Amino acid sequence: MEQTAIQIRKATPKHLCQIKKIADANKETIGFVLRPALLEAIQRHELLVGIARNGRIFGFVNFHHRLDEKTTIYELCVKEKHRGNGLGRRLIEAVKAESRAMGKHQIQLKCPTEIEANRFYSRVGFQQIAVVAGKKRRLNVWSLPAE
Repeated sequence: MEQTAIQIRKATPKHLCQIKKIADANKETIGFVLRPALLEAIQRHELLVGIARNGRIFGFVNFHHRLDEKTTIYELCVKEKHRGNGLGRRLIEAVKAESRAMGKHQIQLKCPTEIEANRFYSRVGFQQIAVVAGKKRRLNVWSLPAE
């Protein structure tokens, strides 16, 4: 699908089932994502989707504007067959714009050290600032200026 035909917009409760399906298909890399957590993010207006005109969702990003000057990304996921077409980058750019609008200066996330997504984060401008122990595996900590 041509990426210009996919819009980035805030998720609504009607998108929840499609988002959960994408998350479940990728639980090996992003972990198990609870439906109530996704719904809470939707209600906070902190979940964006890449959506086609026909309503099909191809990716999402779940984030939170913290009380300090940071935004944390919890999950970023694009359907596997649609990766490499710029949708992930567009979702990151949308989070950056949201973060600037909220007065945040930095975006952070954690990513398991062994997964391919680390290369993506490096390519879109994130800097690795640490490696920490997670519950089950080591995690890279990534940071990106929101400006």
